[in-house]
This record gives sequence, C-alpha cells and structure tokens, in this order.
Amino acid sequence: MRKGILNAIFIVALSVIPTWANAQKVYRCGNSYSQTPCADGKALDLADNRTAAQQKQAAAATSNRVEEVAALEKARVAQEKRELTAKKVPAAVIAPAVGPVGVPATSDKARAKLRKKAASDLAASASAKNKVKLPSKAAKTPGSKS
Repeated sequence: MRKGILNAIFIVALSVIPTWANAQKVYRCGNSYSQTPCADGKALDLADNRTAAQQKQAAAATSNRVEEVAALEKARVAQEKRELTAKKVPAAVIAPAVGPVGVPATSDKARAKLRKKAASDLAASASAKNKVKLPSKAAKTPGSKS
C-alpha cells in the first residue's frame, strides 16, 4: 500500500515540476547550473514548448497511470487478504480492531484488549480442536472385573 501511494505521489510531482521551473531562471555556469547568475553564465530558456493538446494528453496519461497504480494496489491487498484467510489467520489480524458495536476502537488500550481477546479465542478454538478424548471410566477394559 505504501509503495503505491509513493508511486502516485512521484508521478503527480513529475507532472507539476514543469510549472515550478517556469517561475525561476536557471543559469548555466560552465558544467554546473545555478539560480544565481555567474560571470560567464548563460540564462536558459526552460519554457514548456508543448502545445495545450500535448500538455492535456500528458496530464491524462498521468492520471490514468495513477488510477492503474491504485487498482494494482487494491488487487495486491485483496490477494494478501485471501492468502491470510486461507491460512486461517484470525480476522482480528486481517481487519482493524473493531469495538463491540462495530465502531473502530480508537485508543491503543482498546485495540490491545481486542487483540488479546482475539488471540485467546484463537487459542481456545485451537485447543478445543486438538483435545484428545479419553475413554470414560465406565467402559470395561479387558481383564477387569465388574
């Protein structure tokens, strides 16, 4: 999720950079570039020479890419959720902690309490599944007298 958001921010930032560059002059001083003029520096023309249609097309491509990134992130999160569910991970680990009436728990203390309860419920269900049934005392064993 974090990677998708960072990619989206990066793409949007790249589309905005040309508008920032128009606001300031850049000078070439030998092999370096500077915002302050130097003795033999040459002012560079950094104007965006694209037509309005080209700029609109670039903006549309950027927004499409952002949508694709969001869709890929959503698919990845859904896949991870399916994989966790297939491994029988308790819902408290997958979903955020929720209070008794369906309201998200806001405090760390409440979240910790819900996680602890989910863990104990999981342990209880696991031990119930793994219980070995012992024969009852009333059952006769060979060689015993009743």
